[in-house]
Amino acid sequence: MLKIETEIVKLIVGNSDFLIEIPKSLYNSISEKNKKSQLTSIKNNEAEKIECFLRGMLYFDEKPPSKRQMEYILTISEKLNIKLNKKIFSSTSAASDFIDKYKIPFDAKVKEDELKWIEYQKSDEYKILLKVEAIIKRHIIRYSTTKKKLLANQMIIESKTLAETASAIGVTESTINKYLAEIEKIDEQVSAGISSWLVFHHTIANMMFINKESLSPSEWRDTIIRLSMHNKWYEKDWFFIEE
Repeated sequence: MLKIETEIVKLIVGNSDFLIEIPKSLYNSISEKNKKSQLTSIKNNEAEKIECFLRGMLYFDEKPPSKRQMEYILTISEKLNIKLNKKIFSSTSAASDFIDKYKIPFDAKVKEDELKWIEYQKSDEYKILLKVEAIIKRHIIRYSTTKKKLLANQMIIESKTLAETASAIGVTESTINKYLAEIEKIDEQVSAGISSWLVFHHTIANMMFINKESLSPSEWRDTIIRLSMHNKWYEKDWFFIEE
């Protein structure tokens, strides 16, 4: 009679080891696919199944909240501005009590916010926001080129030669001279109090460059959009006129 060959795999959770019997064919396939030194992350639905298995090893009154419960609690607390304490996360029953208590007001707030968003999309401010988002996106896209100009200017200030600067940035010396001339022109306009799309662009680029790109491009974009809306820079004649 044909016998199914199996292997034992070990699931380690802190000080506990779980031995699980699986078909040898699956064991071999997984072993060949993943190198011994390779750490494979298990996420989403697959991780939830393993979590469910582990939670099943505990009695009800021993179970902590599930990951999904904890995420829901955090969402509720943020939406309703509720301060949380550790007791809520002490057990699955405490988590359930919290969710049951705030689910109806949470759902009502979600609905209210959805209606507000629908109304906001009809407003003039939202139409302006879309235009601001589009133009700020152009600034962020152009930063990769402007960064070279700012780097060239910095290297020259630091007494690097024209040849060293050109070599480091990967352009010709004549291009470096063009970069420096543009930076000088912008500085003169700033000193003279002249505002323009290009001056604004270099202001943004300088801010990103000086801060060593501490934010991601999308974070910089969102930050500058918020500032543009708050300070109503979009009301300036030059704001939407790309140079």
